[in-house]
Amino acid sequence: MRITAPTNQTQAVSDGVVGLADLANATFVLLGTNRSAATSLLELVEDQEKTRVATWLTTHVDCAEFHGELDPSEWLFRPKPVVRPLLPRPPTIAPIVTYVLTFAESKLARRSSVDNKSVALIGAGFTVDGKTFSASDTAQLKWLGMYTSRADLSYPVTVPAKDDLSFVSLIEAADIAIYYAALLARIQTVLSGGVTLKAQIAAATNQAALDAIVDDRT
Repeated sequence: MRITAPTNQTQAVSDGVVGLADLANATFVLLGTNRSAATSLLELVEDQEKTRVATWLTTHVDCAEFHGELDPSEWLFRPKPVVRPLLPRPPTIAPIVTYVLTFAESKLARRSSVDNKSVALIGAGFTVDGKTFSASDTAQLKWLGMYTSRADLSYPVTVPAKDDLSFVSLIEAADIAIYYAALLARIQTVLSGGVTLKAQIAAATNQAALDAIVDDRT
């Protein structure tokens, strides 16, 4: 019969007497799974302490279950399996990778920024007499078609505003020419401003000069 203490120190008991004071020194786990093991332990204790030892064991020893008779010597103790708590895993934190653009890459990025803004500004439309009209690719083709065939159209020609909440009636060919010219002027203004900015970007010789270039087109 063997009794082990939490200190991992093993005490082999083959004969002699084990008193309650010895058992109470630490919390022991009974390493026996049959009736003879429990009986052997109780036989090592003074006869007059059998009941007290059995009571102490049921209170202090980590036992999953026991089957008992009135006589403590018939009790069978079965140790509980040791369940170790799972330690929480530290959270996985993806490393933060910072990439610094080279000067050449910065210049390419600024050129792309100019192009993107040109597309956005043209997409916002063009304005005539306080009304804004679409300047999308589809709208440009429609205006081109009306302009080239303006002499053959039936008037008035109704053109909706960009927000579709209002419209304008063009009553003669000259009106179409005016609106088409406004569309072309808006596109030309945006694109020529982009060309100027790209020239400045190409001429920049360091990051400070590149950062000083401001695209303030509206």
